[in-house]
Amino acid sequence: MSYMGVDIGTTGSKVTVINENGEIIYHDAMGYPLHLSEGVRAELFPGEMWSAFQTLVSRAGQTCEKKDPIRSLALSLLGEAVMPVDDRGVPLDNTLVSMDYRGGKQAQEIAEKVEPRMIYDQTGQHCHPMYSASKILWWKEITPEIFSRTWKFLCWEDFLSLKLCGKPFIDHSLATRTMFFDIQEKKWSVDILTSLDLSPDLFSEVIPSGIPIGPVLPKMVEELHLPPDIILVSGAWDQACATLGAGLHSSDVFLDSFGTTMCLGVCVDRPVLNQGLFHSGYQTTCFIFPGSYFVNGGSMNGGVLLKWYRDQLKEELRDKLVHERKDFFETTMETLDYTPSPLYMMPYFAGKGT
Repeated sequence: MSYMGVDIGTTGSKVTVINENGEIIYHDAMGYPLHLSEGVRAELFPGEMWSAFQTLVSRAGQTCEKKDPIRSLALSLLGEAVMPVDDRGVPLDNTLVSMDYRGGKQAQEIAEKVEPRMIYDQTGQHCHPMYSASKILWWKEITPEIFSRTWKFLCWEDFLSLKLCGKPFIDHSLATRTMFFDIQEKKWSVDILTSLDLSPDLFSEVIPSGIPIGPVLPKMVEELHLPPDIILVSGAWDQACATLGAGLHSSDVFLDSFGTTMCLGVCVDRPVLNQGLFHSGYQTTCFIFPGSYFVNGGSMNGGVLLKWYRDQLKEELRDKLVHERKDFFETTMETLDYTPSPLYMMPYFAGKGT
């Protein structure tokens, strides 16, 4: 018997299967493009992401089918990324990710309608265009034809929950990243949604992490080559999962997580919402354990800079990477020395961050 975890990221997805002894028995990864345009737009194509998910899960299911059949599946997911779907669960537009700032004007309007400190005290987040809220208001204002057809606005946890089990569920940590989830009451903030003229019906049911959602639908079991009795378990925001995986569960250990974005944080047993953190841009997000929270900040300029650098040199290094079977990072490090360079780069490719 084994357990599958799938990480849905900004530039790719990964799958890991562990057995009952906690040993990794399968791992795989697949990338997909982050589509950037017009300086403020950053989006993912749902079809490309779903295709990667299908491929990764199917390979894992087939590999583990005889020796260690997979008992459950849980997800780790990129935060803030959101898309509208119709009443059949079909995406009506692409997924807008954190670094998509097309909702900048709408974020300013939110701050005019709802006092920013009130947003912070209820949600633990700052009024900022990276969150789902500004993107949803952008759809409402700029593309009313899409907004009018929208059944739900879904992040990737509730979208995959809908695909796999027929019902959309989102956990506390990922719901926090929308900017309208009350982190103390553990429910959608009626105050904020009412101020923005948004109905709570546009969003999924919220549940804690680690809760069985239900059996995977038979058609998905067949399509993904999974055991017929496999269940989906609620997962969490990827930074919360990284924190748990690093072994953090108390305030005496600090996390520095480096992915497409870079996240800094510490676990606490109560919301920390003081004036200093408010002005510094730090957020307080629901964590995985009941009654726990994650005080976090960071920068969206993390591994995305390495990807940019790789893309500039990929033609120059193509033969070396292919014929010597080395990865890009290893090859790049071999060319560097420790002498400080006179060249400086200001890494504000996606805003400054905290």
